[in-house]
Amino acid sequence: MLFLIYTTTAIYGAEEQATTGARTIGMGGAFIGVADDENAVRQNPAGLPRLARYAVGFEQTPSGLFDVLETSYLSAVLPTSEKMALGIDWLQVGIEDEELDSSRSSFNFAYSYAPLSQLSLGANLKYFTWSIALDGRSRGAATGWGTDVGLLYQPHSRWKLGVLAQDFIGFGSGEGLSYGTWIRHDSDVSEKIFPTAYKFGIAYRPVSDWLISADLTDRLQLGTEFLPNRNFAIRAGIQKDLYTSEPPTYSIGGSVKYRWMDFNVAYLLPPTLPPTVYVGLSLNFDFRKLPVLIEEVRIRDLYPVLRRYYATSNRDLEKETLDSATPLVITDADREYYYPLEEANQIGRIWLKNESNKEITVHIKLFIPDFVNKNGTEVASVIEMQPLERASVPIQQLVLTPKALRLSQNQPVEAQIQVVESGGSAYRTFPVTFLLHDNHSIQLDDVAKLACFISSESSVADSAIGAFINQVRTTFQTEIDSANMPENLYVAMLLFNVLHGVSYARDPNIPRQRGTIDEIKYPHEMLKSLMGQHSGDNDKSTFGDCDDSTVLYCSLLESVGIKTALIQLPSHVLMAFDLGNISVKQAQEIDLPNNYYRTVNGQAWIPIETTFINKGFAAAWQEGCRSLQAVNIRAETVEDAWEKYGEGSFTGEPIQYVVPKDLTKERIDADLATPWMMEFLNALPDVSTLVD
Repeated sequence: MLFLIYTTTAIYGAEEQATTGARTIGMGGAFIGVADDENAVRQNPAGLPRLARYAVGFEQTPSGLFDVLETSYLSAVLPTSEKMALGIDWLQVGIEDEELDSSRSSFNFAYSYAPLSQLSLGANLKYFTWSIALDGRSRGAATGWGTDVGLLYQPHSRWKLGVLAQDFIGFGSGEGLSYGTWIRHDSDVSEKIFPTAYKFGIAYRPVSDWLISADLTDRLQLGTEFLPNRNFAIRAGIQKDLYTSEPPTYSIGGSVKYRWMDFNVAYLLPPTLPPTVYVGLSLNFDFRKLPVLIEEVRIRDLYPVLRRYYATSNRDLEKETLDSATPLVITDADREYYYPLEEANQIGRIWLKNESNKEITVHIKLFIPDFVNKNGTEVASVIEMQPLERASVPIQQLVLTPKALRLSQNQPVEAQIQVVESGGSAYRTFPVTFLLHDNHSIQLDDVAKLACFISSESSVADSAIGAFINQVRTTFQTEIDSANMPENLYVAMLLFNVLHGVSYARDPNIPRQRGTIDEIKYPHEMLKSLMGQHSGDNDKSTFGDCDDSTVLYCSLLESVGIKTALIQLPSHVLMAFDLGNISVKQAQEIDLPNNYYRTVNGQAWIPIETTFINKGFAAAWQEGCRSLQAVNIRAETVEDAWEKYGEGSFTGEPIQYVVPKDLTKERIDADLATPWMMEFLNALPDVSTLVD
């Protein structure tokens, strides 16, 4: 019997100092950095504001030590605002049989506040009671007060750091406030039962369904939690005393979730005591919770180069009211049928259901750590949901941060959709994962998207392209001024021949199919490789497919004020440039052969096959016209494409280029001597009469 009395005292102290909650115990007690459920009241009160919900938890140990010692635990969390929360809990450890009746209880009253979105602080005021009776007669009682102080800091969406000063200041020592927790016995004797302990915790979530945590106190505690789906969790943990040779304590656990209820279980295996089972029930609800259910969220893989396009609000996309019946549980194969993404939904779509009998207006925000503003980006606004209405809502816009444009490789991202009541504070969240492509990738279902890689005249100052153009102008300004042909034509021929040496690599994605993803080189990258080739550095071989060469040539022409256009063929991309404000009517009046040009916006434009750079300008021009024979083309001017998709964001640092003047002049002379060029130039009257 004396042994049981001693064990009661020892176990009470260990429980008080260690862990409560089946989830916490299942994770080896490593919870200071996690602190995201009702157990945070005792483990680290700084985590309470992050719950954003009302929570009640109850736990008991049905397999009590020696079948007589049992623990009971009750906790509750009450959020009072988005930044503030209150909490209370009660822990009792006791033994009761025919002779001995011993009980120790503690109450925690917690307050927590989050002054910053990444930082929250919390404190506990603790009250202890203890009593023991033998054969129905009291053998002693005691009460006392203590405090805990906690901090939780989240520097990144995947990391959290926690600090807990446990038993920081106590009352009842007889000498005012003192470090540690004190109790006063009914004999008026004061005793420090717990000294102040400083504890540290860290939590890391590498992906949404894994959680890894570690606490450092007088022991090392490690834990992990895996969620195979939204309704199940599996946990494991280990803890080892750092100051004794005692073997480690192991634990395993899990939970089953149904709507707002969590059933938790943990199995603790101490090295010297019998195994113990902890069973708990958590109830999570929120009277402030938005009565609009998020059924599903689908977001396409996104391309940072389309940042401007995503940020432009598409108000033409509207909410669609659906059948009121919510689909049953569906497989991935059925997902496309129940939750389809139409071609117009270039970003994504969200399926909602108003579960209330009143009209609700909501707006929707998207949170992507590092890649949108930390306060989220609004993706849909003023969505009016009628009573019991089920609807799908398009994501109308998305504002990515500049950091997304610096991605050098594809990156899966875990985002969160938040549906918020307009004019209120109620909201719901929904996790979603999608792929963010690198800054060279694009899905060319619309040839106009190539404009995202083409630099404009206004953007090339102090850039690689600007330096290249300046070098060409300095070298050939005399020839440009004296050319007896439209200036646009001569400059286009000059720039084309300066690029001599750029070789063509067949696009592996040709013939293109819907959904094909291309890797596009930026113009400054092509020019840098070209410089290496002109300087005789054979290790820098220059190559590109039709997309790359088109982007490069369009950027050069646009940089000198020559308008360009993009032309999509079934298995190829061409470009064209403005001959110089020569209208089709003028061209017909002078009997200019119509097989030399194509009509774009009522003007005569010259089509060019950019992959013919090694064959010369005349050959590229002739091939461009041949490719368009008997073909109904749709030419998209780069100017219009910029308006829709945005212009190239990466222009490169200015460098010194080697411009091969003699070789370029030889190639221009060769072009002018071709029958194609001679016939065209002979058909031209005085150049000045052609320009409006």
